[in-house]
Amino acid sequence: MGLKGLGPETVDAIILYAGRKPSFVADAYTRRVLARHGLLPASSSYHVAQSFLHEHLPPDAEFFNEFHALLVEAGKRFCQSAHAHCEGCPLERFLSGNGSHLEAPTVALEREQVASAGIRTP
Repeated sequence: MGLKGLGPETVDAIILYAGRKPSFVADAYTRRVLARHGLLPASSSYHVAQSFLHEHLPPDAEFFNEFHALLVEAGKRFCQSAHAHCEGCPLERFLSGNGSHLEAPTVALEREQVASAGIRTP
């Protein structure tokens, strides 16, 4: 972290992908998907999002790698910064029915939905 140009996201990517250690890369795609699903406020920092994921996901580098890649792909294809294209998104079934998640991310997933998504709950 003391080297110029290395921020938390870059360091975590190196730890996860090169070091094969469970450090989730909570990039902008990840934070956007989590916010639009009401799991975190849209203003959540990198560290808040990463802590949330570390708390609710099994600490497994392969799992983090795959899950992060899937969130990035969903973010690129469906959950774009300017506009969410929820119809056809593989995560669409986890949204509230009224689409209010786009304006104010306050959707609370039911326990069974969270469990079926592979996220542990306290």
